[in-house]
Order: sequence, then structure tokens, then C-alpha cells
Amino acid sequence: MKKIQNINKINNEIYPLRPWNITGYYDGEGCFNISIYSNKKMKLGYSVTFSAEIKQHSNSINLLNSIKEYFKGKGSISFSNKSKSVSRYKISNLKDIINLVIPHFDKYPLVTSKHLNYLDFKKVILLMESGEHLKEEGLKKIKEIVSQMNTKRTFLDKWNYSKDQSKKIELVPEWIQSFADGEGNFNFYIRPTGNSNVCAFAIYQNVHDYHIMALLVKYFGGGKLYPLSVDGSFESAFDYYKERNKKSLNSVIAFEVNTRSMNKSQIIPFFNKYPLYTTKALDFKDWKSLIEYSDLKIYESEEGRQKMLQISKGMNSRRKIFKEESEEIEVEKDFPVS
Repeated sequence: MKKIQNINKINNEIYPLRPWNITGYYDGEGCFNISIYSNKKMKLGYSVTFSAEIKQHSNSINLLNSIKEYFKGKGSISFSNKSKSVSRYKISNLKDIINLVIPHFDKYPLVTSKHLNYLDFKKVILLMESGEHLKEEGLKKIKEIVSQMNTKRTFLDKWNYSKDQSKKIELVPEWIQSFADGEGNFNFYIRPTGNSNVCAFAIYQNVHDYHIMALLVKYFGGGKLYPLSVDGSFESAFDYYKERNKKSLNSVIAFEVNTRSMNKSQIIPFFNKYPLYTTKALDFKDWKSLIEYSDLKIYESEEGRQKMLQISKGMNSRRKIFKEESEEIEVEKDFPVS
């Protein structure tokens, strides 16, 4: 096997996650599913299945184990693709969802517009608890609810929810910690010449949650939302959404901090206090080192510059994680920095 300079082993530690950590991870990578499919064995000809799920790259399977531990060991963890690069934690037992999942998200509600999907999910679960899915009228209600969930929900509904929600809440650090663990990114750009190195921290989310992202600017006392063409108005956001859809691209926006002073005064102290639990923690560690080296101006020597380049080239999508001595995993990066 080719020698890799930045060898990192998967951490199998179980983390004592706090309630807002759980909500933050589900806001980023969670999903609430209700499926209706034909089943001739059933009296009405249909079966209804359901699950509360969250996924992670398999190099962070320890996080899924930690979430499972939070939910009293209920549910199951499995690989969700043939390459086994993505793992999924799923709870699909009605009793467990009623006793564990619903009480959690009622007390620590999702912050993004994903909360709307949770509310619909809960409606269906309660209908099923009372046996309504076995009755024609109840099944009709469930079909109607499902027809408006997840990708079928309108952009306007998500936008309005996020706008209203942003006026009622303040972000808590544990939620930001976990949401950034799922949707954040640390980057360091080393210019070919000169000393204009750039460090950037960003968190990504769909544009319909613009106003929730704006709360990050408020929390950290700075940073910007990109692209700048989205100015907080529905018209600018929807135009951006339609333009990206035409190109079959995700309509994501970014909260980004790209000044060294703010990254040192706000972002680094924050994640030192509220550490990341996925392999993104390795990117944060390397990112801090690069900022320190840049402050020391070690890039002024060719040896120092090459050292910094080697670190930066081993971050994010280029990082290699070793699950076992013979198995090498490449970390995926969700979205590029604008």
C-alpha cells in the first residue's frame, strides 16, 4: 500500500452527548421518514413504515454509537451503501419512537425547517399508535400528510418557518457544535507566492433556512452569508434556488468566517471549548496548526511552505483514515467552499 503521511485511526470512543447535541446532529444529517407501499396481505392493501434516521461517514461511526447510547441503546446501525463508506443509525420501532424520539424532539426541538417534517412524522406516529392506519379514513390522512413532507414540502413553507423561528430563538453552543460537525468545514489556502494565506471556517445549509444561518452571524458577532446576492429577501433566495436547480446544483448558502483575527478570537476558542466529535476534529486540529505556522511566518522558507502545503493537502476530502491496517478510507467533503 502506498505510504500516507497523515495516518489517522478511527476513534471508537462513546461520547456523552447532551440533548442539544442530538438535535444539532439531526438538524444537519437526520431524516424522518414515512413510507406507504402496496401490500396485498393488508386489509386496505397498503402498509405504512416509518423511521427516524441519521447518517455519517463510516469513519465517524463512533458518533452513531454515541447517539444510539443516548437513545438507551435502541435502534440499529448499518451501512447504507455497497462501499460501506456511509453508516446509518435508524429507529423504526413504534414503541421506541413514542418513548424516546418524540419526547426528545418535543423538549429540544429541531431548529431548522426540518422541524416541520418532524411535526408531520409525529402526527403519523400518533395516528398509527391509535391504529388509524388500519382504517380507510386514517390511511387517507396519513397519505395526505406524507404528500407534503421532506422534498415535497414547498420552498415558501420552509422559508416562512425559518423566518418566524429566527425571531423566537437563540442558538445554544451545543447545537452549533453538532450542526457544525455535520455541516461545517475548515479550509486553509496557501497562495503560490507572497504571504496572503487565507483561513476560512464555514457552515453550509439550504438557502430556505437563511434566517437560521443569520443567527450564526449574530452568535459569533461577525462573519458573512454567501452568496451575497441572497440578501435576506424571499425574492433573492428563491431566484438563487431556481437558478441552482436549473443547473442540478444544491441551493446551499454558507456562513463563513474568513478573517484570521475572528477565527482566532471566536472560532478557535469556541471549538476548543465545544469539541467536534467526527473526524472533522482532525481538520480543525490541522487548521489551527496552519494558522499558528502562518503567524510564525514559516511559509517564508521553502521548507516551511512545503510543510504547510503537506498539512493542507491532507485535510478534508483528501484526508486518509485507517479503519484497520489494511483498510484505507477517504473522507468525503459535502460541499465546496465558495
